[in-house]
Amino acid sequence: MRPAPPAQPAEPSGFGGWLILPVIGLCLSPIRTLYDMLMSIKDYEIVARIPNGTFLIIFEVALNVGYLALQIWVLVVMFGRRTSFPMWFTWLWAAALFLPVLDLLVIMAMTKLPPDQIVDAATVKSFAGALVMGLWVWYMHVSVRVKNTFTN
Repeated sequence: MRPAPPAQPAEPSGFGGWLILPVIGLCLSPIRTLYDMLMSIKDYEIVARIPNGTFLIIFEVALNVGYLALQIWVLVVMFGRRTSFPMWFTWLWAAALFLPVLDLLVIMAMTKLPPDQIVDAATVKSFAGALVMGLWVWYMHVSVRVKNTFTN
C-alpha cells in the first residue's frame, strides 16, 4: 500500500488577501457617491441661476445616478462571484476616469468657463483615485485568488 501523497496547499480563493482591499472600497463607494450627491445640493441653487443651469443640474444628477447604479451592479456581480466581475470592475474604472472628464467638458461648453475656474481639489483627488484604481484593474485580471473566487 502506497502512502497518500502530501497535501498541496490550497489555491487562494475567497474575499481575503489583497482582494479584501478593493472589496472594502467597492462596498463603501456607493455611500461615498450618495454623500457627494447630497453635498452638491447646496451648489444647485447657485447653478440654477445661471443660463443653462437647469440642464447642468439634470445632467449632473443623471451622471451621478448612473454611476451609482453601476457601482451597485458591480457589487451584485462581486457578491454573486460571477466570472464577469473583472470585466465589470474594469468598466467601473473606465467610468471613474471618463465621467469626470465628460462632466468638465459639458460644464465648460455650457458656461464658457475655463477649466481652472471649474476644477477644484475634489475633482483632482477623484481623478487621482481613479488612476490608482487602475492598479486594482490589473490585479483583477492577473490574480489567482480572483480567478478562484469568481467562478459562477
